[in-house]
Amino acid sequence: MKAILILSRYDTLGASSRLRLFQYIPRLEKEGYRIVVSPFISNAYVEALNAGKSFSRRKILAFYFRRIWSLLSCCKYDLILVEKEILPWFPAWPERILRLLKIPFIVDIDDATFHRYDRNPSRMVRWLLGKKIARAMHCSSAVIAGNHYMADYARKAKAPIVHYLPTVVDLTRYSSVEGTPCSPLIIGWIGSPTTTPYLKLVGNPIKELASQIPLKVILVGAGDPELEGIPFECKAWREESEVEEVRSFDIGIMPLFDDDWEKGKSGYKMIQYMACGIPVVASPVGINKEILTHGVDGFLAENEGEWLSFLTRLAVDPVLRRQMGAMGRQKVREKYCLEVTSSEFLQIIEAYS
Repeated sequence: MKAILILSRYDTLGASSRLRLFQYIPRLEKEGYRIVVSPFISNAYVEALNAGKSFSRRKILAFYFRRIWSLLSCCKYDLILVEKEILPWFPAWPERILRLLKIPFIVDIDDATFHRYDRNPSRMVRWLLGKKIARAMHCSSAVIAGNHYMADYARKAKAPIVHYLPTVVDLTRYSSVEGTPCSPLIIGWIGSPTTTPYLKLVGNPIKELASQIPLKVILVGAGDPELEGIPFECKAWREESEVEEVRSFDIGIMPLFDDDWEKGKSGYKMIQYMACGIPVVASPVGINKEILTHGVDGFLAENEGEWLSFLTRLAVDPVLRRQMGAMGRQKVREKYCLEVTSSEFLQIIEAYS
């Protein structure tokens, strides 16, 4: 039986780890692989971060010792899956050691982690770590990239092989919204406290729309954002309830700044909306332009005027919402669900283990 060590960034509360790696474990185990998971960041840290609480340096240092301890047994495995990097804020020495030991490892990356280093305000960080992710990719057996922006980066880093695999949903968990429209209209967003600044892009359009029709904004996982003049309700994110929360939306939104960090986003919240048959209005940034077909399963809004226009069109036309929602769900069924990508993921694993 072949064994795989997964060096994930997070435990079960980390969305990237769950979606990029953990949801493929049942398929790998079914094919006869033995899987060992070693997260870097604990669930306790994620809970503290989402609650706005601090985490002691001693506890953070313990993450590093735990990761190093996991590496001591790396020779026992046929393949290592590395989410983003082995040791955050540390040179790519562990990746170089794995290469010297000829232990195959794959780097999976779903956001522009490299910009935390090469665009860091600190000159020292840029000097020490600016090329850290590129070096890790170069030392790897292959890179799995969540979008084409990161795939292009990996190719420039001279990664041996680059695979593109989008972040997807398990469609068996998502059912399409059915039923008659209700009042007030629900505009929904799902994310985390660190991504709430994007909501500033839609503040004025939603306030204007709220002055014209009854509406409510539901924010899932947002923490406690400042949105003056907007009728909104914050709900805590829970894995067991996230699908039902999304299904309560009439329109799903994904505003983004137009910057290099945002070009590394996976578009996952859009895919969640579409999986539930909900139309989307999103910023035309990065992979959003690839996932969403403007005017077919949603709208891409470049400025406040377009946000107001497209939100209004969907708000007053429930038939259009249903039509676009159905087109979005069909697209997820064809391209952005686990049932489609699990075989491709398995083929990648088999090629290097």
